[in-house]
Amino acid sequence: MLLVLCIVLCLGSSMEEHILLLLLMLLLLVMLLMLLVMRRRREEEQQHKEQQEKQQQQQQQQQQQQQQQQEQQ
Repeated sequence: MLLVLCIVLCLGSSMEEHILLLLLMLLLLVMLLMLLVMRRRREEEQQHKEQQEKQQQQQQQQQQQQQQQQEQQ
């Protein structure tokens, strides 16, 4: 898609066309950056959830161990 824009930019004759195409390219770049940021956020949230789940599992295991120790006593 960017290649097509570059070709049209080279073939375009008037300054208005050049400006419009440059604005379109900037818009595409901004959209790509937004997508990357959203993807990064999703990955961070997923990692955070996984960490929370691990902590919960560890706490449950500790509680079970404590209960077993109390029962043995």
